[in-house]
Amino acid sequence: MYTMLALVAFLMTASAKAGMFQPVNLATWGELDSLVAEQFAETTNFAFIYPPVLCRFSLPGGTFTFSPDSELAGLTNGVTPTLHFGVPVWQVSIVETVDVSRVWLYVGTWDGGPAFRTNDAPSSLDARQWVRDVYREGPPSYLTGTEADEWCLERDRCRMSPEFILISSNDWPTLWAATVAAATNNPPSGSPAPVRPDDTNRLAFAAVQAHPNGLDLTVYTPVDRLPVDLLARPALGTATNAWLIRSTFFPLEPFDTWSGPYLGAAGFFLAARCDTDSDGDGIADDRETYVLGTDPHKWDSAGLALGDFARMYVYGLDPLKRDTNGDGMDDDEAIMRGMNPVTQNAGVGASTIRYLYDADDRLTATFTTTAGGSGGGAVRYSVSPAHNIQSVSERCEP
Repeated sequence: MYTMLALVAFLMTASAKAGMFQPVNLATWGELDSLVAEQFAETTNFAFIYPPVLCRFSLPGGTFTFSPDSELAGLTNGVTPTLHFGVPVWQVSIVETVDVSRVWLYVGTWDGGPAFRTNDAPSSLDARQWVRDVYREGPPSYLTGTEADEWCLERDRCRMSPEFILISSNDWPTLWAATVAAATNNPPSGSPAPVRPDDTNRLAFAAVQAHPNGLDLTVYTPVDRLPVDLLARPALGTATNAWLIRSTFFPLEPFDTWSGPYLGAAGFFLAARCDTDSDGDGIADDRETYVLGTDPHKWDSAGLALGDFARMYVYGLDPLKRDTNGDGMDDDEAIMRGMNPVTQNAGVGASTIRYLYDADDRLTATFTTTAGGSGGGAVRYSVSPAHNIQSVSERCEP
């Protein structure tokens, strides 16, 4: 049985209103292809925050109608619909792949079957350039050849899966009427419908519905198109930063539904605003707090010279660790010397001057650190007079 953790995000001040909304009607597959291209292009605004690992993130692309006599009507023969407020809708995912050539595969969200349509990805959507644009500096200078190619592949658009909800234009009035009824806390009898929270100034979950291998999460928001992260974890524990990003989307006011795959026996979900970046490091506060474990108020959580964004998403380093390979040279210093802080050892003789300060910001000692040998190892130093290293702070200059 699915469990929903109804955690709410940051306080918002705007009030909700149920304004009339009419989705765009699609007549051809080419029109849907254009929407897919726009969805991928929009990911440059927020996709860099996704961890650079080989996993897929769903990106809700919106709801659109189609006429029973249009090209898209053939979709109803190959994809099983799901029900929103008792009204059948067709949910499709678009997966970009480079297995043969760069193409888009159109698949049904829940059936897990083969693609029902394949289309060439536009050449203008260059995957490698997209990565360089999103990750700013591109691959680290010490990566070349196949290593640089792998770096781009781990951050490629292939990890993004836009998802669209298609509904027959004949059924749209019924779906909209059910949405309006739910928005006024008067849902239609016998139909699963979202419910407005008591505090209508807050982002909140309004409903959850499970499907075979999938899940619908309906989000209430008093602000139209507010950027929202959906986070998930299989069980609750003591670690705050144990949530995983499932999606980022822009819900419509007052209710919008995220649909995506979910195979766990139980799930806990968190909705949070992702438009706040207190330290200006390029990573939203909610991701630093719940996913990464970094400090949302510090540009560089490790206290060195390299910001959290570059440390994680460009160099693939632990944002809270100073010396990844234990060779005695801080990761930041190794990078500035053009070295790979993960695989390259600084070697005997590499050294730098360190300065220790006490709690009153007084210089207590200076010492020279010397890196360990070819096998790595802890830094060697002596401090006189003796101090408890835990009680002093270290700086790179007096």
